[in-house]
Amino acid sequence: MARKRKTKYNDMPFVKMHFTILNSLAYKDLPGSACKLLPLIIAKVRSEITNPERHTTIFQFPYGAALRFGVSKSTFFKVICDLVKFGFIDPVTKGGLRSDGKVCSTYKLSCRWEQYGTKEFRILDYKQFYQGKTEASPIMGMV
Repeated sequence: MARKRKTKYNDMPFVKMHFTILNSLAYKDLPGSACKLLPLIIAKVRSEITNPERHTTIFQFPYGAALRFGVSKSTFFKVICDLVKFGFIDPVTKGGLRSDGKVCSTYKLSCRWEQYGTKEFRILDYKQFYQGKTEASPIMGMV
C-alpha cells in the first residue's frame, strides 16, 4: 500500500475565475506579475462566485502575502496599481503607520474590467489615491 504524499497545497482553497475574466481585454493587457497575483487576490474574498455581495466584501492583501510568492516590495506596489488601473480591484482605505502599529490598505473586487477598452470605462489612479490626492467617491467604496 502506497503512502499518501503530503503537499503544502492541500489546505489551499480552490480559486474560481470566470472564463470571461481570462478572455477579457483587461486581463490580456494586464502585466504578467499582476496576472500572477490576481487569483490570490480573488481568493481573499471567500464567498461564492454567484454571490451578489461578492463585490462589496472588503479585504486586505498585505505585502507579506505576496512575498511568499516571490514578489518584491516595488513589484507589489506596481501590481496593486495595475489591478486598480485595469479595473479588477478598487481601493477602500489607505494603510500606513497609525497609532501603535501598521495598518493594511483595504480593497474590494470591482467589475470595472468589463468596460475596459470602452468609453464607459472609468480610470482610477491608485498612486493619487495612495498619496491622498483623490477625493472620496462612491466607486472607491468610501462614504
